[in-house]
Amino acid sequence: MENEKREEVSTTSWEEKKHTGRKLNGYEKVRNEILRKLEQKKYIVGSQLFYHDLKEYAENKTNYQRALYYLEGAGIIVNEVIITDKIPKELMQRVGLAHE
Repeated sequence: MENEKREEVSTTSWEEKKHTGRKLNGYEKVRNEILRKLEQKKYIVGSQLFYHDLKEYAENKTNYQRALYYLEGAGIIVNEVIITDKIPKELMQRVGLAHE
């Protein structure tokens, strides 16, 4: 199971690097993982987020908090709880997860 997670992380990083042209930092990885899981319906409205579930992407707690602040500003999360299941396509394009 742990190997699957590592493989998923490395594949995700490669895909993101391919689309953005640069390596993503910790908070960008967390932000993108939350958005990806929300888009795939793994997170639903009311889902509680926990640092220990995302620490492999975050690298440290500061990156996790920065990602939450970013998503709070976008109206996706409040107090580590998902408040919407609709992600604007402009946001997905801005972070490199949606392509025209």
